[in-house]
Amino acid sequence: MLILGLLLSACGTNIGASPTPIPLPAVGTSSDSSSADSDSNEMDSDEVKSSDADNDNNREATTSATDAVAEETDVVESGVPALAPTATPESAEEAAQTVSNGVGLDPVQLDIEQIRLSASITSMEWRIVRIDGQRTTEWIIPDATAGWHPDSAGVGEAGNVLISGYQNAGDAVFSQLALGNVQVGMEIIMTAADGSTQTYVVSEVGTPIPLDGASAAETDQVVKYYAPSDEAKLTLITGWPAFTTTHRLFVIATLVE
Repeated sequence: MLILGLLLSACGTNIGASPTPIPLPAVGTSSDSSSADSDSNEMDSDEVKSSDADNDNNREATTSATDAVAEETDVVESGVPALAPTATPESAEEAAQTVSNGVGLDPVQLDIEQIRLSASITSMEWRIVRIDGQRTTEWIIPDATAGWHPDSAGVGEAGNVLISGYQNAGDAVFSQLALGNVQVGMEIIMTAADGSTQTYVVSEVGTPIPLDGASAAETDQVVKYYAPSDEAKLTLITGWPAFTTTHRLFVIATLVE
């Protein structure tokens, strides 16, 4: 082999190319052939043994991997949380009591008995509009009822219940607000979808805020009126004055615990 290598090197043969096959010498005598066959059989036997050993190793590796997967599966299964416990009669009763009190339900009626204001409430929808060339959204206030903002709180729950109504259009359900007849300390009875009621007391009658030309402070105040709250409160929203709409009026009431 060394001599062959030297010859290839001397001839400048490209090692990377496929070399031309070189004829092998004749095997020789029959005894040499028998010996070669014997050696070949021994080599075959060794290869079989080696193959058997490899198979054994593969089986052991497979068994080990299977065991590992089983162990891992056991760990995963043992980590699965138990099903949520079934509600006890007591917790079911509490849940039923909460529903019966109307807490968190949609409002359907609003009454201020002292000024004989009684208005049905429906959940409002909204639409996309263009104002000064800008796309925005606005609530569609009902003509015959007050409108509940469905993204606000429900009756009696922590949060800000937002109710809007017209004062000079449709049935003008909030005309009494625009006329200045609502006063601090008056009670507002809110009826929930299940017929239960919650009582709120008026804590603030805001100063009307202009729709156009509002100051920065007034704009900030409007944002606060609409904002969610940690306490249970009610915000009534309408136009002002009673005969036209140049301003927005807000009446705030807090829940009587």
